[in-house]
Amino acid sequence: MSAYEAIYKIMSTMPVHTGEITAEMRGMITATKTKNIQTILAYPLKVGGTYMRVALIHLLSFHYQAHLSRGSYVAVGPNREPYFPLIFNQHVLTDTTPRAAVMHLHTVATQATTEIVEAFDIPVLIATRNIYDTLVSWANHQEKNLATGGYPDWDFLTENGKPFSEMTAEERRHGLIHFAPLWYARHYGSWLRYSKACMEKGIRPPLWMRYEDLVERPVDLLMAIIQHVDPAHTYSREQAQAALQLAMQDKEAVRFNKGVGGRGDAYFSAEEKQVIYDIIKTAGEPDLIELGVLPDPDAEAERLAS
Repeated sequence: MSAYEAIYKIMSTMPVHTGEITAEMRGMITATKTKNIQTILAYPLKVGGTYMRVALIHLLSFHYQAHLSRGSYVAVGPNREPYFPLIFNQHVLTDTTPRAAVMHLHTVATQATTEIVEAFDIPVLIATRNIYDTLVSWANHQEKNLATGGYPDWDFLTENGKPFSEMTAEERRHGLIHFAPLWYARHYGSWLRYSKACMEKGIRPPLWMRYEDLVERPVDLLMAIIQHVDPAHTYSREQAQAALQLAMQDKEAVRFNKGVGGRGDAYFSAEEKQVIYDIIKTAGEPDLIELGVLPDPDAEAERLAS
């Protein structure tokens, strides 16, 4: 087969415009399986993803050539989806030691994404955090970056037709309350629906985690993650602890400072919190309360009454 014929064969079996991966391509993926592994941290923004991905890479390095892979076509924004040719390359590329690609993608569960996840058998990790704390953490991070010009593409969370740096304080707060929650609702809602679909189909669902576990029980959390990502190997708690310590050596790079829980509750007024709550709850109120994204209204009412 000539190079042109090989290219044509691959192109003709690529995902179709709806994102569906053809049976021919699925067969090719299975036939070219290696000892490499891949995982996607489909974290929303500001829930400790950078810290955990660094720790996970350190832990996987006991058995693999572990590395960060954006897994997307270009790394010019946080709102990325997996890029099929890159995923396929990570799947087939061989070396003396198997490779482990840790992809940190703030992606929603579109059909294109979930088709890739299932075809390549990629474990997915999703973390959650109280939405009020999340939004305040994002706002503080963005304000901090104004002086250095970092992450200008994060404007998309509060975008109103002008760059974040040109918005008034009132416009920024309006976007934080009315626009940003829409993205988080879409993110959480899409993955919750996909998780339920996985259970119905009898395939591995994403692993859901809470920010509180990262702060209070990081070793337990990392052990749960590694069992989900790489069940073929055994890792000790001592190895997990060492990986976490290595990750924290560059605290500024991992941007994890164990944010104070409840600061978002104090930052927003009661009316603002209600607006945010009403937007987020459309993604699945009971599930989001259980996962700690939304406060429990009954528990809150009891607290206020006591």
